[in-house]
Amino acid sequence: FAMLNSDVRTPYLVSYAEIPEVVKSQLATFQVGGIYGPFKNGLTYSIYKYGGVKKDTLFTVRASHILIAPANKSDSAKAQAQTRAEAVLAQIKGGASFETLAQMNGMDGTAQSGGDLGYFKNNGSMAKGFEKAVFGFSGTGLMPGLVETEFGFHIVKVTDGKTNTSYRLAAINKSIASSQATMDRVYTKADAFANANGTLAAFDIALKSDKSLIMMRAERLTENASAINNLANAREIVRWSFEDKTAVGDGSKKVFEQENQYIVAYLTGKTEKDNVKVADFKSELSMMVINQLKGEKISAKLAGIKGPLEQIAQKYGAGALVETVSAVSLSNGMLNSAGPDAIALGRIAGLQNGKRSTVFVGENGVYVVEKTGGAPAPALADYSTYKNQIQSMGTQRASFYINEAIKEASKIEDKRYKFY
Repeated sequence: FAMLNSDVRTPYLVSYAEIPEVVKSQLATFQVGGIYGPFKNGLTYSIYKYGGVKKDTLFTVRASHILIAPANKSDSAKAQAQTRAEAVLAQIKGGASFETLAQMNGMDGTAQSGGDLGYFKNNGSMAKGFEKAVFGFSGTGLMPGLVETEFGFHIVKVTDGKTNTSYRLAAINKSIASSQATMDRVYTKADAFANANGTLAAFDIALKSDKSLIMMRAERLTENASAINNLANAREIVRWSFEDKTAVGDGSKKVFEQENQYIVAYLTGKTEKDNVKVADFKSELSMMVINQLKGEKISAKLAGIKGPLEQIAQKYGAGALVETVSAVSLSNGMLNSAGPDAIALGRIAGLQNGKRSTVFVGENGVYVVEKTGGAPAPALADYSTYKNQIQSMGTQRASFYINEAIKEASKIEDKRYKFY
């Protein structure tokens, strides 16, 4: 019954990893034979009938790792990678954030997600040595030693312990989709709006009176742009904006359909080639000036407060944070809530251990920094990997610039944007 009436079919017997998060949180309350839901999961509504559990022949676990790979197959490169991995492991054991160090040191695709590998089974999907170590580990937490595989050295944290429990869940899934009647009604509204508000001035007035409208700005579109912000395949809108007859302040007077959205476009400005004006960058420059003035005001207030950082933050009031950041490097440093800030990273690198900086304005905030410790990066015995990367990038750039030079010398004027 569930299979026949579901828009999205799911297996009847599933592992814990395959259960949607919204269902996992309430799974402990399920009783055999009970009906549960509906649950909203993304663009789907689901209702479940629970049939109990079953022991599987395979186990499932969730883990994160930091892969430190040798630069090449030489013994010296391998020893260097192991030394680096042991240093990272020691930092984590000392209290540093696993996820942050994964982003900074991980050498595979999981680095940006904090090393998360998700759930996996002991079915050979992972490297043999890695799988054996993870499924041989009891409970959760950081594994005490490195795991070596053909890919390099892994620092591993088990985030959800192994289990071979499978769940019998019959699911009926119904996709949330607009009906044709709804789509037609919205299109009619958009078309009426486009015809009634043919100019930018009229649009500004209408926007204030209709809170259901969503305005999106696109600054400095180029004639060959294929996307506008998060709208992919937006060539039709770009072509309209670059038509000779389209003037600043004009509305499209037609509705563009894009990914189940209806868009009415207005041209807010044009920049002629080789005739750029300060006004063309007004919004960006205004924001920079505002941030500069805010930075000066905050700096003046902080400069008059003395004492421990916690006391300074308390006296300053709302908006002041005291955070500890571990294992920061110039090449890849995230300052927690402040994010990447090159100015702050440079000031931190220049501080002596145990010293506090004066108040300074960075890219993303105003800082007072205390450096609690630091160590030189491990020396590299072999720079061939970096050498090859630089050579490869140089070769690619040279090819690109040669093509551009040929175009410029040939006096080619590319007009494809008018047609494609």
